[in-house]
Amino acid sequence: MNESVKNLFKFIIFVSITLFLIYKVGIIFVPETISNGGLQGQTITTKGYYELPSNSIDVLFLGDSTMLNAVSPMELWNNFGIVSYNYSVSSVRTYGTYYMLKDALKTQNPKLVVIDSDTMFYKYKFNEPHQRAHIDHLKNLFVKYELVNDENYPFSFMDKLSAYFPLLRYHSRWNELKLKDIKKLNKNYYSVTKGFVMASSVIPSENSEIYMDEYNENVNFENNSYEYLEKIYNYCTEKNILLMILQTPNSRDWGKTQSKLVKEFADSHNIKFLDFNTFEFGLNWNEDTKDGGAHLNVLGAIKLTNYLGGYLKNNFDLPDNRQNFYYTNWNNDYKLYEAELNKYITNANNNIKK
Repeated sequence: MNESVKNLFKFIIFVSITLFLIYKVGIIFVPETISNGGLQGQTITTKGYYELPSNSIDVLFLGDSTMLNAVSPMELWNNFGIVSYNYSVSSVRTYGTYYMLKDALKTQNPKLVVIDSDTMFYKYKFNEPHQRAHIDHLKNLFVKYELVNDENYPFSFMDKLSAYFPLLRYHSRWNELKLKDIKKLNKNYYSVTKGFVMASSVIPSENSEIYMDEYNENVNFENNSYEYLEKIYNYCTEKNILLMILQTPNSRDWGKTQSKLVKEFADSHNIKFLDFNTFEFGLNWNEDTKDGGAHLNVLGAIKLTNYLGGYLKNNFDLPDNRQNFYYTNWNNDYKLYEAELNKYITNANNNIKK
């Protein structure tokens, strides 16, 4: 080996080590969202997904914060034996859901994917900090490359580069760092709630009796949602995975027209669409929503999940794994989950205005 080849080899090693160190240091700077108890939160949801054993879940939930606060996989486990994960991210759009799906299926092969329809009608402006919640934690480099170069993400070159090296995005947080941030390098983000994030605040809905009464001709799919809905359907079909669409109760942003549009897509593609805004299942709009009707609190989430579990068992071939030795640890996780759940239920009940 001549001298020039040796020098090139040394240079490549030096650059590789430098980039690796920049990447690792960047992890310390990425902000986290975790509850005071440390068992749940957006960061636990996204990073916890990759702590799952490979090919270990039967149902994957994907959506925005309405799904995140509404579906509890541990309730599905305890009551129906369904093994699932709620891999949802606040403010994600349908195109973001598509890339999350592609990344998620690198490690799991579920029988069923359930996506949230709320994301299909977002009218709010692109929010870079919220979008980073799912971009920063994507594991597959090729999926991440495809995402940051998607025209739906108005990223500059530095924005794209920072998706791989988060230090470029979060370096200004240096004066906020604490010892717990350094510990992130070796931290385990295993989620005992299987992604679900509980809420205990109680703010009643003010329009629950009228929001589904009339059609609105000005409503349509937003942000290329229909195009990416087709992509999600095609990708699941390619992987031989069933697809279902779910809409959680939402008196603030949902309506009759949205429901009709999604149902038309579902019917034309022969997939199930379950809209919790179109029937009674025991929801109390005065007690079961955390913010006036857009998101469920823990009381509403338990009601929705228990109905959903029966629906899934009746419409899909999902095994009951409660006696499966491979999932023994889920019973242990349920005990931790139940203790956390009871705290939130107590707090929610205390927050109900008598």
